[in-house]
Amino acid sequence: MDSVRPAALSSLLLCSLPGGSRDLSPFDNFASSASSATDSGTQTDPDTDTDTALSVGLTHSCALDSAGSIACWGADDYGQVSDTPTGPGYQAVSASGERNCAINADGAIECWGYDPYRSGQPDFGAHPPETASVGVAVARYNACAVSSSGVVECWGWDEGTAVSTAVSGTGWVEVHGNTGFATVFCATHSGGNIECWGEDDYGEVSDAPTDSDYIEVRASTWGACALTTTGAIECWGWDGNGQVSDTPTGTGHIALSTLSSHACALDSAGSIACWGSDMFGRVSDAPTGGGYIAVGAGGWHSCAITSGGAVECWGSNDFGQISDVPGS
Repeated sequence: MDSVRPAALSSLLLCSLPGGSRDLSPFDNFASSASSATDSGTQTDPDTDTDTALSVGLTHSCALDSAGSIACWGADDYGQVSDTPTGPGYQAVSASGERNCAINADGAIECWGYDPYRSGQPDFGAHPPETASVGVAVARYNACAVSSSGVVECWGWDEGTAVSTAVSGTGWVEVHGNTGFATVFCATHSGGNIECWGEDDYGEVSDAPTDSDYIEVRASTWGACALTTTGAIECWGWDGNGQVSDTPTGTGHIALSTLSSHACALDSAGSIACWGSDMFGRVSDAPTGGGYIAVGAGGWHSCAITSGGAVECWGSNDFGQISDVPGS
């Protein structure tokens, strides 16, 4: 999921797009058959500082406030909420399915939540890079980070060759990975080109654009989306719910977020646009109006931050993703 920093998620776009009844993605098939669960955990804002960035996972979310303190809420089956580190000074946080990682004031990566060692799963490689990091992206069994020198380093299980085929060289400015059942990472280079690696079931890797005018890229369980220097959005991959064909047109978008079978974007006025599957109201219940400064599309829910630093979430509330929002 997104590795978010206070200055990185500064906008969002909203537009009411067709939801309709369409094919379910593999993730939505799982979601629709899952039984409703009770709230698993809650963590409120650790202080009165306003939230400035967020990262939305499958069934939980994390927010970073202006002091660099982290608050997580939603499903807590592996301690992804209750084991959240305390104290200020964190620079970025990335929420995954059941695992999170954050970058502390020294640039070191700290992770908590799902532990494959304990769960008998393949080796996660629980040792992130020792060099100072400026960005981190977490998937289920692996993760990637960007160093201060612009090098991408991945660790964990090499599912879908998501570790062994990571981009090489320097000059990379961000990395993003999905948190679903396929492992795909994408990175943006300072030269404006993007590159994706990992599983290529829906053309996530092979169909990635080759131009050099991109400032942001986001991977998902169905494909990926990228933002150009003019604020235009380009998406590719599986289109079963309109994730590609319903992509907002025009320019002026300044941030985007993708995950399961929907995506959201933010424009320069702080308005939000979401498109794709409308299961749980992930598209139709997106807030209207402007003034939002960040948006995150999750698995069964999505969240945004208002100009006043408050978090608003919509979609499924099976695990308290909506009702346990900090400050609610």
